[in-house]
Amino acid sequence: LFFQQAAIMIDARPNDDYEKGHIKSAKSLPWHDVDQKFMEVTKDISVDTPIITYCDGETCELSHHLANFLLDMGFTNVRILVNGWTKWQHADLPIDKEVSD
Repeated sequence: LFFQQAAIMIDARPNDDYEKGHIKSAKSLPWHDVDQKFMEVTKDISVDTPIITYCDGETCELSHHLANFLLDMGFTNVRILVNGWTKWQHADLPIDKEVSD
């Protein structure tokens, strides 16, 4: 789905972690800021668009919380990338890094 650009990747980690590195073209929606940023991040996403949430490592539950929240908000095609950021980096897949000012 990623390489077909059919899915929207959403990073549930804190913004500082997102800025240090994230999946290429992923949107940042930190779980702890979801109430404030939800509308801004999802305004252009159709409810049936495939969405993949991720965080970092086996023990991170932020992506699960975010996925459940998105389902509760009416999104119908939500998945979780297990082991998220760590797995993505180890697979040497495309990443972006934000430069902080």
